[in-house]
Amino acid sequence: STAMPDEATMIGDDSRDDICGAMAAGLRAILVRTGKYMAGDESRNDIAPDAVVDDFPAAVDWILDHNQRI
Repeated sequence: STAMPDEATMIGDDSRDDICGAMAAGLRAILVRTGKYMAGDESRNDIAPDAVVDDFPAAVDWILDHNQRI
């Protein structure tokens, strides 16, 4: 089956390209404080991420905690 945008979540470290791009396409988006991330990135764009977490495992935990489909 095909996933709908609101059933997918982008995990990324680039607030503009990863997060804003994903959210513009209708996906949820989680900004991770790794790689390209710089302090304050979460507030540099007009679109705020659904969550900001420390690393990929924390992003997965957020998805599992916020997944309403079982």
